[in-house]
Amino acid sequence: MPRLTPLDPTATDPPPLMQTGLKQRFLQAAGWMAFGHVLSQVIRLGSSLILTRLLAPELYGVMSVGYVVMSGLAMFSDLGLSQGAIQSRRGEEPRFLNVSWVVQIARGFVLAIAGLLIAGLLKIAGGQGWLPAHSVYAEPLVPSLVAVISIFAIVSGFESTKVWVARRRLSLGDLTKLELICQVATILFQLGWALVSPTVWTLAGGWIFGGLVRTSLSHFWLRGPPNRFEWDREVFREVFAFGKWVTLSSAFSFLLTSGDTLLLGGLLDTKLMGSYALAMMLVGAWRSAVTSLAAQAALPAFAEVHRERPERVRAILYRIRQPLDVFCLVVAGALMVLGELVVHTLYDNRYAAAGWMLSVMSLTLVSTRLSVFDHCLVATGRVKLLSVLNGLRLITLYVSVPIGYHLYGAIGAVYAVAASQLFNGAAMLIAQARVGLLEIRREIIAIPLYAGGVAGGYGLLAIVQLWKAG
Repeated sequence: MPRLTPLDPTATDPPPLMQTGLKQRFLQAAGWMAFGHVLSQVIRLGSSLILTRLLAPELYGVMSVGYVVMSGLAMFSDLGLSQGAIQSRRGEEPRFLNVSWVVQIARGFVLAIAGLLIAGLLKIAGGQGWLPAHSVYAEPLVPSLVAVISIFAIVSGFESTKVWVARRRLSLGDLTKLELICQVATILFQLGWALVSPTVWTLAGGWIFGGLVRTSLSHFWLRGPPNRFEWDREVFREVFAFGKWVTLSSAFSFLLTSGDTLLLGGLLDTKLMGSYALAMMLVGAWRSAVTSLAAQAALPAFAEVHRERPERVRAILYRIRQPLDVFCLVVAGALMVLGELVVHTLYDNRYAAAGWMLSVMSLTLVSTRLSVFDHCLVATGRVKLLSVLNGLRLITLYVSVPIGYHLYGAIGAVYAVAASQLFNGAAMLIAQARVGLLEIRREIIAIPLYAGGVAGGYGLLAIVQLWKAG
C-alpha cells in the first residue's frame, strides 16, 4: 500500500491520472476499490467479532432502527449533489461546487431537525401504546437514539466537495485511504467505549465520531480548492433541475434498500432483529463491494463514455459487469450452503438465528450484480426511468414481506425479502432490454456460475464435516 502522505489541499490541477485513458483510470480506480474493500471488510469482521462479544444482539436490533431513520431522511432529501458534480460539464468549477456545498450544509440542518421531530413522534407513539409491544420500535431507547444520531446529519453536511471531484476524476486511491483511516478511527473509538460502557451508545457515538473524522479529512486531506460560502441562482437552478429526479429515485431507493429493516422492525423483536442485522452485515460485506464499485468507479466511467462515445455504453456496461457477475453468483451459491456454518464458526450461540438468515439473504447477491445498470441510467440522464423502476421494485417488497410474515412468521418475512430482491433483478433486465442495452447470451452465463458456487459450497461443507469427524 502506498505511504499515506497528506495531499496538498490547495492543488487544483488534475492529477496525472486524468491524463491517461479511461480504461487505465477505471482499472486503477477499480484496483483501489478492491484493495480498500478487502481491507475494510477484514477490519470490519475483526471488530465485529470483538464487539458482538461485548454487546448483546438486542443492541444491534435497536441501532438498526436508528440507522434506517437517518438514512431514510438523507435519501428522501437527496438532491443528487455528488452525482450532479460527476455528470455535469461544470462539475469542477469552484462556483458550481461552492453553491452545491452551501445547499448540502443547509440540507444537513434540515435533516437534523427532521430527526428530532421523528424522535418526538416515536416518544409520543410509544407512550400512547400505538406501537406493537414486541417490536423494535417500541423499545424505550429508540427515540433518544434517533435524537442523538441526528447530529450526524449536521456533521456530514460540512463534508468537502473535494470528495466529489476525486470521484469524478476516478482518483479513488485518495478516497480509499480516507475511508480506511475513518474506519479504523471509528472502530478504535467504539472498542474503547464498549470496554467501559457496553451500551447502544457505543454504536451511536462511534457513528458520529466517524462522521467528524471523515468531514475533517475531506477538507484537509484531499487536493482541490477549499470550499467557501457562495451563492448563484443560475447554478442552483441547474443543481435542482438534475436533483429533483434524483430525489424521487433516492426516496424509492431508500424505501427499497432499507424497506426490510423498516418492515421487520415492526414485526420482529429486538433479538431476532439483531440476528438479522448481523446476517445482513455479513452478506453486505459482499454486496457493498459491488455497490461501491458501481457508485464510485462505474458512474464516472459511464458519464465520461456517454459524453464522448455514447455508442460504447453497452460494451462498457458488460465489461464492468463481467467480473461482478462471477464474483456475486459464485459467492451467492456458496453462502446459500455455508450460511449456518459461517455464523456458528464466528459467533456465539446468541446469534445462531443469523445462520439460516445468511443462507437466505445470500440470494440478494444474484440481483446486486445488476445494480451497475442503475448508475448507467443516472450517467445517461435516464433518472426518470430509474425512478419508475424503483417504484415497481418497491411495491413488490412492501406487499411480499407482510404476506410472508402472515403465512410463515419470521421465516416467511425473511424469505420474502430475498424473493423481492430477485424480482428487482428481473425488473432491471427488462428495463435494460427496453433501452437497448441487454445481451441475452451474456445473461445466460448466470446459471452455471451460481451452480458452481453451490457445488463449491457443498464441497467445502463436506471437507469440514470430514475434518470434524476425524
